[in-house]
Amino acid sequence: MPVNDATLLEDLKTHTYEEVAARHDVSRGKVYTVALKHGARKNEALIQERAIERKRRQREFLEEAMNATQTADVLDYLAGLPDDSVAMHLSSPPYNIGRFYGGGTSAD
Repeated sequence: MPVNDATLLEDLKTHTYEEVAARHDVSRGKVYTVALKHGARKNEALIQERAIERKRRQREFLEEAMNATQTADVLDYLAGLPDDSVAMHLSSPPYNIGRFYGGGTSAD
């Protein structure tokens, strides 16, 4: 008979993921998935604290970067920004449009 989420969550209060999995003959992944679904991971408070701190750092970074030209690795730079904070970004000038960049159009 399949075990219900409430039973797994109740056992998680006093047992590890591995112990709960063994007690109910389910995988550790099943136990973790149930905990994740219900916001009951063992380190949920720490995870939420880290997420809040990350968002604070991203907001500070965005405030510093606004209205400024940046030179950076685009992936690192974008990772520093808060989600949905930029409508459009230009990571490099347009190439292959026939502009003269010092070596002619072949320099594109």
